[in-house]
Amino acid sequence: MPLPQTKKYDGMNVWELISGKQQYRNKPIGFVYLQRRSWVTDTYKLISVDNGKTYELYDLIKDPSEQKNIIENHSEVAAKMIKELNNWLKEIEGERAVIEASWK
Repeated sequence: MPLPQTKKYDGMNVWELISGKQQYRNKPIGFVYLQRRSWVTDTYKLISVDNGKTYELYDLIKDPSEQKNIIENHSEVAAKMIKELNNWLKEIEGERAVIEASWK
């Protein structure tokens, strides 16, 4: 069944990644669940567990197990990612309200 073209869909087609035709995402991807939110690029992961009051930043290439928070040394990267995350959260606000209501 074709999807309506009038609606903006959150997410991305990952088939190229799964099939091995593409090695990296071409844009960041966001996640939100209850008080947790994150913004992930091919290199960095920005995460907050307190609804955006504080953040941590990890280099996924150098630290794939996310052991060293590098936000203090990479404040410009973090600021850019926080802005992108907040813009994305505004874009999905309506859909997010519906989803979060179903959790209660």
